[in-house]
Amino acid sequence: MNISIEKLPPKGLMLLYFRTGLVFARYEIKNGQIISTEELPKEPPIECHFFDNDKEYRIIKRESDDSCIESTLSAEEEKRMNPDLIYTEYQLIKEEYAKKDGIPERLLVVSRYRYTDDDILELADYRISLP
Repeated sequence: MNISIEKLPPKGLMLLYFRTGLVFARYEIKNGQIISTEELPKEPPIECHFFDNDKEYRIIKRESDDSCIESTLSAEEEKRMNPDLIYTEYQLIKEEYAKKDGIPERLLVVSRYRYTDDDILELADYRISLP
């Protein structure tokens, strides 16, 4: 999995999923490298989310063919969307992570909906954000 460092917010939180667990920590980009407050496992991640208040970069490994799905979502995009199709909610962070330095107790999840050609409302995408 090749993470496009230039697409990440310069600093924020990262949520990385591995086969053996997850890492939820602060990070910062310095000299083209991701500097984390936590040591990362040696195994490659299967899903990554890097986010701040305004932007999320996400990359997910496909099991079927070893390719990746990469996307960048921003609050700016949501300003141009129909506000009736945007739903925001605050999700509590598991206590073991929220106790870490700089990790908030809640995250903002911005759900983006759309109507299909058959007029069925469906979740099109979501963005994780700092509150």
